[in-house]
Amino acid sequence: MGPSPHSSFRGSHCALYRYDYTLYYLNLPQMGIALAATGWWMYIDVPQTPKAVVGCVIVFNAAFGYSWGPLPWLYPPEVGRISKLSSDYRIYRLLLQIMPLTFRAKGVSMSTATNWAFNFLVGEMTPILQEVIEWRLYPMHGFFCACSFILGEL
Repeated sequence: MGPSPHSSFRGSHCALYRYDYTLYYLNLPQMGIALAATGWWMYIDVPQTPKAVVGCVIVFNAAFGYSWGPLPWLYPPEVGRISKLSSDYRIYRLLLQIMPLTFRAKGVSMSTATNWAFNFLVGEMTPILQEVIEWRLYPMHGFFCACSFILGEL
């Protein structure tokens, strides 16, 4: 069982409105390590594997649920504009503005449809990929977390 929806909302809400994405970047390594460990435990396939995989999934779900999980539901009603605060390109501020009401309903419904479409795609592809690439599926997703972490720091 992962974190409660209230803690997920609270954590994401704080990160969005403080103009601070530290929460998201700090949880990427946790998610990546949990996914890589899941793949490793499935690869070695010892008697402790089932319990270890459950532990890794719990760690991943906690990190994801507190950071990236609620983001597609919180951010779409708002439009973000990035402005540079200084000559250093690594210092940015995210200015959040409420969408105009004439577009807000359409924007939120488009983002929800996109979210559902990709969730459907992941749900359909995961069993196929588990059969084809087996344990390598989890380190692959962990690699994507590492890439997101590195690209987010650029």
